[in-house]
Amino acid sequence: MSWKGLKGLLFRISGPNAYRALHAAYFFFRMVYALRSPRFGAHFFGRDLVTFTGQLKPGDRVLDIGAFLGASTVLFARAVGKKGQVLAFEPVHSHFLRRVLSPFGLSQVSLSPLALAAENGMTEFLIPIHNGVPLYSQSGFTESYSTQKQRPDYRFLKLPTTLIRLDDFLLQKGWVPESIAAVKIDVEGSEISVFAGGEDFFRRFKGFLMCEFWFNQVPPEGWKWLQKQGYHCRYLNRNGTWMEANTEKDMVAICQGETYGNFFWEKRPDP
Repeated sequence: MSWKGLKGLLFRISGPNAYRALHAAYFFFRMVYALRSPRFGAHFFGRDLVTFTGQLKPGDRVLDIGAFLGASTVLFARAVGKKGQVLAFEPVHSHFLRRVLSPFGLSQVSLSPLALAAENGMTEFLIPIHNGVPLYSQSGFTESYSTQKQRPDYRFLKLPTTLIRLDDFLLQKGWVPESIAAVKIDVEGSEISVFAGGEDFFRRFKGFLMCEFWFNQVPPEGWKWLQKQGYHCRYLNRNGTWMEANTEKDMVAICQGETYGNFFWEKRPDP
């Protein structure tokens, strides 16, 4: 039986709740091993995330938007140290994320179960199930799914979720944009909603940003939005080579043969 077939069987036998617990436990043990083994860690965390983390300094404040089960959160927390702060947003897996992070004793991490969006309110998040296997890492809003993910072989679990604008959340918390050193965004195609609810933040933010884009549209809408805000974009390819990604021609070349990718952004210096 294939690994995918085994996961589908476990899901059918255990049901959604027990399967999610097993999935989180498996993720936790892999992450612990990745933190101890540089070779496996490079594969588990990925070159993009390791490179991004390498830019953090002790005492930094970081936003982890779309924390999933905590791989990025743990790396960021270790990089900024006890004097730093990591604010992790995770609406789908917040319960299991808290359990995964608990053994690490990361007092510098704050978890929020809210989803960042263009407006405050309520919605439903979708957890896609493909060929009997839940794709937890691809959970997102209905509108974030491309046509190819709405085929008959996909079905969805629905999860009620609270929405909040990034600008409103930071105002409530008392964090000004200039105090934040870095932001990671991985929201499965919903980045435009994050940007729309954080216009003031992204206008004033002076740090560095890593954002994942799906390539069902080239260039992605989120890429075009950040370009208009005066951000400079680079892409780290599979060979570890930096590529400029500031024109549509750049993006077409980068996206060929890929499904999604992480892009690195910094504000262009004022003239």
